[in-house]
Amino acid sequence: MKTAKISQVLLAAIERLFREDIFLLKYDVHEQTISHRIAVYLESHFSEHHVDCEYNNDLDSETGRKQVYFPSENAISPVIPDIVVHHRGLNGPEHNLLVIELKKLPGTPSELARDRDKLCGFTASDQESHLSYRCGAFVTLGVKEAAGKYKIEWFEQGVLVEVLVEEE
Repeated sequence: MKTAKISQVLLAAIERLFREDIFLLKYDVHEQTISHRIAVYLESHFSEHHVDCEYNNDLDSETGRKQVYFPSENAISPVIPDIVVHHRGLNGPEHNLLVIELKKLPGTPSELARDRDKLCGFTASDQESHLSYRCGAFVTLGVKEAAGKYKIEWFEQGVLVEVLVEEE
């Protein structure tokens, strides 16, 4: 699946979240609940892949857990992505299609920066990361009075490549 199609599918899942589950955002429920709903809406579009929440397994890692390099810390640290679209047990862009980090706004600057760093690491294809997700999305969602607003930052090959903002 091409990156443009992946982008369209994620946007459709977010729009469906707003149509069918806006309650979750208006009442500021836990981020994992919102991630789960988005994952459910993604599943039918990725029939040849698994869609998982909070999936940290990595058979290629010495620890058996996902890890990425954080340049700001000059260290490799364990990570748990909010949502992944992948083939379980395999790595590389042909298997690791999409990784999503989700944050409810406002979020602290350090939380937002760390999630962006994670996505750079998840999508990097250098020696520091063997995960090599084809693309990553940092989705920030408005809650309470701001429910229905979102921003998606797209990452490929370890860098931010596009920003999509919707202000209702």
